[in-house]
Amino acid sequence: MKRQGPWHFIEELVLEHNPCFLCIAEPLIKPPTVLPPLFSRLGFSARFLHNDTPPRVGNLWLFWKDELTVDLVDVSHQQITVKVGNFLLSFVHASSSYDTRRGLWQELGSLGNTVDAWAVVGDFNIVSSVIERRGGRSPCITAMNEFNSFIHSNALIDSTTYGFNYSWCNKRWGIKECYVKIDRMLVNQKWIEVSTGWRSKILKSLSCRTTTDCGLELASQAEKYPFRFRKLDTT
Repeated sequence: MKRQGPWHFIEELVLEHNPCFLCIAEPLIKPPTVLPPLFSRLGFSARFLHNDTPPRVGNLWLFWKDELTVDLVDVSHQQITVKVGNFLLSFVHASSSYDTRRGLWQELGSLGNTVDAWAVVGDFNIVSSVIERRGGRSPCITAMNEFNSFIHSNALIDSTTYGFNYSWCNKRWGIKECYVKIDRMLVNQKWIEVSTGWRSKILKSLSCRTTTDCGLELASQAEKYPFRFRKLDTT
């Protein structure tokens, strides 16, 4: 985020897809104290959320269009959850440690028991099956099973089932090259029922060898809430 490239990309993304929500993961810098001028020009609310808790630098910034009424439900160092009308949205950037991720599954599980329409979107830092990884080491079976247990116990469905197969790569060549699907949107049955035509996908493949931005864009066909998520990897 310290470079101009990601800001320019965000502007292009918003102008092309006109999202109601924009979530930036891993900005690697402290959040702004006021809405950046770019976001104001693009129609986002002056009120925005982040999970920065000094001395820990936050890893999620959440912006939304000015016409939406958004209420904060819960926030931690791995997620921000908000409510918009009857919809609950959890934006996630999970820890790379599966031991730490257990806390996230518990947090989200307690939220999911209290709502009707619910979507959980972001970087879960784990695949749900071995076919979601190409190259590199085999995924940790314990971590994968715990992720699937969270999905099943909360009756969630992976709506990111078409488009490109992988959302992240490690920017390596040859036998060290690795592609994984760690970004996705999970929704419950009520969300599907009240959001006619809802679908989400990885919109385009990003060349990790030629850009600093690797991640996921999600688009929906739902008319009422065309949510978008964008993960930026600026390392």
